[in-house]
Amino acid sequence: MNELKKGYYHKQVDASFATMKGFYAMFMPVLVPYKKLHDKLVRMNVGVDWSTGMIESAPGFGRGWIGVAVDKQVDVDLPRKDIKGEFVAFDHNGSYKGLAKTWKQIMSDYPNGKEFYSLYLNNPRETAEKDLRTTIIFRI
Repeated sequence: MNELKKGYYHKQVDASFATMKGFYAMFMPVLVPYKKLHDKLVRMNVGVDWSTGMIESAPGFGRGWIGVAVDKQVDVDLPRKDIKGEFVAFDHNGSYKGLAKTWKQIMSDYPNGKEFYSLYLNNPRETAEKDLRTTIIFRI
């Protein structure tokens, strides 16, 4: 295994996500259907697996996607993205407002990283801002 910089760790991921496309500028969500995705899954009676959470693939500019972890055996009327393998991970705790600083540090520490995702590990509708947990995963 590769030696990682301080604060980073290896994380195995094997999950399936029901997804919807979104639009991003400067890696920030502009038109991303968080509520629409949530509401559609509720109508289909599909629960979110918060042990894996929500995932987001946000490009610098253009189309990305948001996804919600669902049981691989559950049929959903949405595109699926299966993500599997070993990633490098870094945990961000607290407000999403601080994520830009965290991303900047990760990009500085691993400028050749690829296949970046944000995993949101608790429900922001039910969790105090200070208690939000996000894990950023990527491959090196």
